[in-house]
Amino acid sequence: MRGRLANKVKPWGAGVLGAEMTGRISDPEELPYLVEGHEPVAVSLLSEVWDRDHVLARFPHPLPVPVRTDLDDGWRVERTAGFSARFENGADQFAAADRSVAVGLFQDTEPGRDAEDFLAALLAGAPEAGEGQQHTERLPGGGVRHAFWFTPQDTGRTRHEFHAYAVEPGGSAAGLFCSYEDAEQHAWARHVWRSLRREAVAQVVSPR
Repeated sequence: MRGRLANKVKPWGAGVLGAEMTGRISDPEELPYLVEGHEPVAVSLLSEVWDRDHVLARFPHPLPVPVRTDLDDGWRVERTAGFSARFENGADQFAAADRSVAVGLFQDTEPGRDAEDFLAALLAGAPEAGEGQQHTERLPGGGVRHAFWFTPQDTGRTRHEFHAYAVEPGGSAAGLFCSYEDAEQHAWARHVWRSLRREAVAQVVSPR
C-alpha cells in the first residue's frame, strides 16, 4: 500500500511529515513496514545510515553510551553515559544520581566585539575563584574558553561546582555548569567542558 507519513517522527520531525512511501503488510494485525520511498527525504530514511548521535540524543532516558548532543547554532556537547536529558529554563540539562550538567547558549548583542571581550562580559559578576582554580585556553580560529571551579561552603554538604564558557568569533558562546559530589569527578567536568564545540553553520543564500 502507498501513502504518506502522518507523524513528525523523531528525530527528523517536520521534515518527514507527509513523505510519500510504500508500506508492506506482512501481518494484518500489525502496522505495515516501510519498504520504499518516493521522494528524496523518504528515500534517505530507508537507504542511508542514520547518524548515531543524531538519533540517540533524542532519547531522554539514560543511555549506556556517551552521546554527542546538538544544542543550537552549531554547538554540540557530549552527554555522559548513564545521564538523563531534558530541556528546561532555556538550557539543556543532563543528570545522574551524583552529577549534573546544564548548558545554555549566548549571543553577543555588541556587534564586532572580539571573543575575549565577550568572555569578560559573560564573567562579569561571577564568583571569585582562588589561585589554581581557573583555566583559560585558546581555540583555533580566534576563540577562547575559560573555566573556574570551587566548593561552596553554605550548602550543608560537600558539593563541587564547575563553571565554564566557550566563546567563538562572531559573538556565539556557550556556558556550562557542572555540579558533582566527589572531588575526583573534576576530571569528568573538564572533559564535558572540552567536548563543548561549535561547528560551522551552513548559510543559505537565496538566488537573486
